[in-house]
Amino acid sequence: MLVFSLVEEKNEEVKYPVMNVQKVPMPVQKKQAASQKKKRSIVDPLAYYHEHYPNLTRGQLQRKDQSLYQKLRSAGLLQNIPCRDTRSLHDPLAYYHEHYPNLTRGQLQRKDQSLYQQLRRRDLLREVPVQNSRMLMDPLTYYHEHYPNLTRGQLRREDPTLYHKLWRKGLLSEVSLQ
Repeated sequence: MLVFSLVEEKNEEVKYPVMNVQKVPMPVQKKQAASQKKKRSIVDPLAYYHEHYPNLTRGQLQRKDQSLYQKLRSAGLLQNIPCRDTRSLHDPLAYYHEHYPNLTRGQLQRKDQSLYQQLRRRDLLREVPVQNSRMLMDPLTYYHEHYPNLTRGQLRREDPTLYHKLWRKGLLSEVSLQ
């Protein structure tokens, strides 16, 4: 409970309890001022876009300035605004070798879908290895060199890819159970 106090002329303080505090509605004058808000007049919406939002995509512009987006849309000028951020690469294979030198196709697809699709469209995916070089050699030899004392269960937890490769080739019987 709030206490409201008044100080009278005789320097005596009188306390009045306040039970319910209610919000006072906004005065009519302020409502009128809000409705008389100045509207911006845009003569050339495309020039306005380039001046105020030069690097925004269509979706970003729609979220940031809905009225400008609608004005561009109604004027048929949206085709001049980029749909999304695009990375145009002159040589996507060189970009792959520079930024993702040891990734396989699957890893590249998960890490950089855009680059993967550019390589696919230009028929350059054959230059990206399908799997690690360790899988191209005999998996049983790889097992004996790197995991000589592991059982099947431990191998399955430690290197599931190698375990699966041995299983697919029918070589799991060569790995000890205990």
